[in-house]
Amino acid sequence: MNGPRQYPISIREVPISATYETQEADTAPPTRELSDEEKYYRQSWMNDEQWECAQFLADFYGGWHHVHGKVKDASPTGIHINTRHISQFATYDFDGLTRLVVMAHDRAIRVQVGPSGPGMLELMFHKRTREGDSFRRHPTLEDAISRLRGQSG
Repeated sequence: MNGPRQYPISIREVPISATYETQEADTAPPTRELSDEEKYYRQSWMNDEQWECAQFLADFYGGWHHVHGKVKDASPTGIHINTRHISQFATYDFDGLTRLVVMAHDRAIRVQVGPSGPGMLELMFHKRTREGDSFRRHPTLEDAISRLRGQSG
């Protein structure tokens, strides 16, 4: 029996009316339902780590409608964007710089800010883990503060 098949799903995950196409009637489990945001903004080349970086970018700017520039592949774990939408990168009032740093440490995403032409910035995001060598890990904010304050001792 091929064709659409209904699987029992939690109401919290997707609407109960969701159906999944299967090749074999009883062998194909349901796939994860994509959010509307993921359906619209996730590029076909993005893996889960890159998608997490893209979501970080959208959250930083206050939503996808504020992201100006094309999100591009930077590596198997990252993305980059060249943008004129620089905002105010400061540490207190117009606190974009502080928010960027705190969000990066909370989400274990390495952020790099660099020049990208007149009036533009390149923002690079790479997903990291909490453990591993210096090219794979990203400390919590507390660990980073402790290390920095210990150095200035």
